[in-house]
Amino acid sequence: MARTVLMMKVPQGATPGLPQGAPAGSRVERVTSLVDLFPTLVALAGLPEKDGLDGNSLVPLLADPTATWDHPAITTYDIFEFSIRTEDWRYIRYIDDSEELYDHRNDPEEWTNLAGHPDYAEIKERLARYIPENPAPLVETSYQVMPHHVRPFRSKEDYVASRQD
Repeated sequence: MARTVLMMKVPQGATPGLPQGAPAGSRVERVTSLVDLFPTLVALAGLPEKDGLDGNSLVPLLADPTATWDHPAITTYDIFEFSIRTEDWRYIRYIDDSEELYDHRNDPEEWTNLAGHPDYAEIKERLARYIPENPAPLVETSYQVMPHHVRPFRSKEDYVASRQD
């Protein structure tokens, strides 16, 4: 699981993007992502929105912790491996197309993989729509990484070819 605590304080009058400030001591128990930080800071600063940013501004949740929030958190481990987390579900697809699906309302510890169960096919399909079809390609850089940070495969085709050896 990818979990981290995020704390923000927005005092009244401190930002043009939320002049009333965030309610003191409020707590938001929602699924968000660290990529939501930049759009949030842009909005709080009152700057114009920038097209093409990943993430969503958290200002609606800062203003009202009970606000509607229908943005999943999308994480990736390696090329073509994604996790989609919503309030109720977590769906994972691996490079070999194997899948996991967990119902966080009834199984918060993720003990029971529901991905193969036909009753959950629609949920799996809905969550899979958030997976990027064409993730950004890997690019060569002059930055030297430690061997454990080198991705084992440059593409899904590389993975498939390695399995045929």
